[in-house]
Amino acid sequence: MRDRLVASKRLKSSRNRDIKSASIWKSSMHLLSYIILLNIAIFFITIVLHEAGHLAVGHALGCSGGNIVLTDLINPLPPGPYTNLICPVGIQQNMLLFLYMSGFLFIVPFGLAFLSLKKFPEKNLTYLVLGSGFILGAMDIYYVSFSFIFSYLSVVVGLVLFCLGEIILVDEHFSSRKHKERLIKIEKNIKEEF
Repeated sequence: MRDRLVASKRLKSSRNRDIKSASIWKSSMHLLSYIILLNIAIFFITIVLHEAGHLAVGHALGCSGGNIVLTDLINPLPPGPYTNLICPVGIQQNMLLFLYMSGFLFIVPFGLAFLSLKKFPEKNLTYLVLGSGFILGAMDIYYVSFSFIFSYLSVVVGLVLFCLGEIILVDEHFSSRKHKERLIKIEKNIKEEF
């Protein structure tokens, strides 16, 4: 009889651990899917803002036409998204430099706007947006500096900012009070059930 009681307690303990680990796994998967969808949305919005910056400044400088191409399946060169503009021949060099840098300049206010979310982990999306801006602006930097060194440096800075933002965002979500309360609630439900 005593052996049955010990076996029953071991079975309940094992079942509790399995339910708890499954609940934690489910909670972590919800957070992971949220962060993946958030990254996709942020990167897409950053691309559109970058190209919209080129388009708006191009029209302000007197360029005609203009459309934003996110993906070109017919003519794959240049690769990636670009803005198609026809600018006048006599445009000044400094205005042309401003046109190239306008993509990044449109992204900066969007990224800094997330800093207003002081109490939320999403304030760290600033790093993701600015990192994406540096990565997207790498070719623009090449056209301004005519050196791939600065383009590569822009990509490295962008990747560092992006990775830093991801690490901080995930860490703050896992260490947030809401996540800890959810785990405590899971533990209470398990204890009440058994």
